[in-house]
Amino acid sequence: MTTVSAKIAEVKESVKVSVNNGGATVKSSGAKEVLQVVTNDYEVLKNKPQINDVTLSGNKSFEDLGLESITNSELEDMLKI
Repeated sequence: MTTVSAKIAEVKESVKVSVNNGGATVKSSGAKEVLQVVTNDYEVLKNKPQINDVTLSGNKSFEDLGLESITNSELEDMLKI
């Protein structure tokens, strides 16, 4: 049985990191190839999340996302049981 510390040591040995443009690419050369990009700049990310097919980038309003705002009284009416 492999211990947690042994598995961590194994992973540490197989991980390579390269830094570029404020981000880092992490590659693991194990049985399962893993590629992950780490960055502190959200705008350079690929595969950003979406709401109603609108990519979440920059400042979006409810209307930009195809959503409608509701008033407090409308919300209270919805929550009444």
